[in-house]
Amino acid sequence: MIQAAISKKLGHKKNAFETEFTIHIKTGDFVAIKGKSGSGKTTLLRLLSGLEKPDKGLISSDSEEWYNSETKTFVKTQNRNVGFVFQDYALFPNMTVRQNLEYGNKNEDQKLIKELLEITELDQIQNQYPNTISGGQKQRVALARALVTKPKYLFLDEPLSALDLDLRTKLQEYLIEIHKKYQLTIIMVSHDELEILNLANKVIELEDGKVLQQGSVSEVLQIESGENQKTIQGRILALNPDTREVTFSAFGNIITTPIAKEKFATLQVGQIILIDLDLKKIRVKP
Repeated sequence: MIQAAISKKLGHKKNAFETEFTIHIKTGDFVAIKGKSGSGKTTLLRLLSGLEKPDKGLISSDSEEWYNSETKTFVKTQNRNVGFVFQDYALFPNMTVRQNLEYGNKNEDQKLIKELLEITELDQIQNQYPNTISGGQKQRVALARALVTKPKYLFLDEPLSALDLDLRTKLQEYLIEIHKKYQLTIIMVSHDELEILNLANKVIELEDGKVLQQGSVSEVLQIESGENQKTIQGRILALNPDTREVTFSAFGNIITTPIAKEKFATLQVGQIILIDLDLKKIRVKP
């Protein structure tokens, strides 16, 4: 659990403004931080992870204080049991994929490294260097490297925004699997509402450096039935021709639902689909 009531002044002189964040994140949550550009999303992430220091306030993780302006307490990032994935990957160019993971694995847990390489489907390119692999593969390396330290919290700063739709959807599947397998608390900055719907169970919305609202996905994004229904994207994981059931990922879950015969015939495993949600039923549209 993370609790924070902090403030920090950003900018200089006439352009300076005060950010104020009061948040509560439960253990096991997948939290999305959303808001317009300049609203303070990345600043909040960096303050929680220890990459930046607040001006005043309190940040605690369960019973441990990470920051307390009154007692001058400030726990550094490396001592907060957190993993961080940046948008620009931040890989070591002179190290192979596997060496990038091994660098962060001080305990030399080869079993964990092997497991992460398999989960992120990097085992076939583990001996290649970052300049020889694709953007999607680099992001998977960055994700695996963040997990190799066995963090309690995983911080993601718009990790999928630079990827095309197909790669973004695939990476979302990795995040869903990793969130469940390692029972992490994940805090992710995202401006993509569909991505938030696919992954998160809680949303913190910021505006002008302050928390505008925080709550469940349906509350913050105002998912309603009828004319205001939302659409999310997903990838088909499996098809059962006997029952005409399609299995796909949505809301951080794996969902199976039957669909009409004529629609089922047009689908194939791996295909990206749109799912209309009206909170009562799920309809699949290829």
